[in-house]
Amino acid sequence: MPRLSNMLPALVLALAGCAAGSDGFHLVSGMITTGGPSMRVEEVPMDSIRLRDELWVITKVSWEPETLDTGMHAVQWNVSTSASVVYTDALRVNLNHSPYAIWHRTLPGVLGAGRYSVEVLIDGELIDTESFEITP
Repeated sequence: MPRLSNMLPALVLALAGCAAGSDGFHLVSGMITTGGPSMRVEEVPMDSIRLRDELWVITKVSWEPETLDTGMHAVQWNVSTSASVVYTDALRVNLNHSPYAIWHRTLPGVLGAGRYSVEVLIDGELIDTESFEITP
């Protein structure tokens, strides 16, 4: 009969594999907020951003167990109008503690005035969708 101490590495890998997939991530909160060159970015949800400001997407996720370092993951932001995706960005992020806040910045001038939504995906799985407007 195998000893538990001999099986422990395989058990840890199995648990890590479960939490490392996007199915193991849970949305804690998501928001659009703003900042500028002389402003601190604060976690104040906004639904309207001015063209001259910075656009920040903040997505907080958690997983179990909280102490598990899930490693590197592909995070993608897809910004779209009602008609199509107009901007995409992606990064690899080390999700090493739970909860984890993923911050993404872009300049609204890249998008232009209008109504948008942003989808946040981790490893190809939709985690959050936020809607906002960019005004002149």
